[in-house]
Amino acid sequence: MTAAAAAGSLDTATPAWGLAPRVSLQWRQLDEVDWVVFEPGAGQMHALDPLAAAVLTLVEAGSGDEPQLLAELQSHWPGQDRVPDAAALQPLLDQTLQALAAAGLIAPGPGPVAAPLAAVVATGAVPAAGPDPSAVALPPGSP
Repeated sequence: MTAAAAAGSLDTATPAWGLAPRVSLQWRQLDEVDWVVFEPGAGQMHALDPLAAAVLTLVEAGSGDEPQLLAELQSHWPGQDRVPDAAALQPLLDQTLQALAAAGLIAPGPGPVAAPLAAVVATGAVPAAGPDPSAVALPPGSP
């Protein structure tokens, strides 16, 4: 098997994530790092830590492929001198995706192919009310 074929097989093993059906989000910033998101269809409000806010914003903008999410989080990590490697960040991403899915905000599925976050931000397609993942400050001691 070629390296390209092996890489392609890895991509199909991880689900793409998107907003759950009929979910629309209304964002509110609580302070410099914490966000809440209101989902009017269910009448539920969810408190989000900085990582969950960044992941949900990326998924909402169309970056639902796990390898792409991981790369986007690493490329926009605050304090570029302490960016966690993929092995350290992957379990946190997995936990965050599962928590957002359990809350009914996202769901695995085919999901759209999205442009990198920098391209999405440049076009203004990132939701105006949601946090900019590149500006989300993670708590000290985060990997």
